[in-house]
Amino acid sequence: MRQFYTLKWGDKYGAEYVNRLYGSLVKHYHKPFTLTCYTDNIRQIKEEVKVKDINMLRKFNTDRVFTYEKLILMEKHEEGVWLDLDILIHDDITDMADDSADFKMIWNYWNSYEEKTLKWYGTGGSCHVNSSFVKFNNPEWLIKFTNDNWKKIEWTYKSLDKYLFYQHARKNKLNYWNKGL
Repeated sequence: MRQFYTLKWGDKYGAEYVNRLYGSLVKHYHKPFTLTCYTDNIRQIKEEVKVKDINMLRKFNTDRVFTYEKLILMEKHEEGVWLDLDILIHDDITDMADDSADFKMIWNYWNSYEEKTLKWYGTGGSCHVNSSFVKFNNPEWLIKFTNDNWKKIEWTYKSLDKYLFYQHARKNKLNYWNKGL
């Protein structure tokens, strides 16, 4: 059974986002699945959605690396798919969610790597990966690197995406969904 995960804390996104995501999976994933929402507020989330305390994913006492909790999912759950609450699923994702890659995410094809990074190198920050839809299958290398280098990561990167891009994409450690996703 495929395991899907999402995160919800604070009041930026309400329960309706979790419920919509669950409904999208019912419509666009054609095998048995569960959706687990790690949250600080379970009110009005459909009973079909498993809920867990988001603090279970807060291994590090920091607010410096935005959404690092997604990485801790991989320590707690060897395999699965994480989805951000603000995505919209428009088509069948069954084959993608069942992909065998150890770690697969979105490359920002809409953000020109050549124009924004190579041409203007050193003039600002750009990030070309997006962790809104990630399939993971026991990426031991990523978990180990993160744990071994956490202090450096915490003070260097302000978001999970920037950490993944600047530390791992340049080493060709990441796999990406097809353009047009």
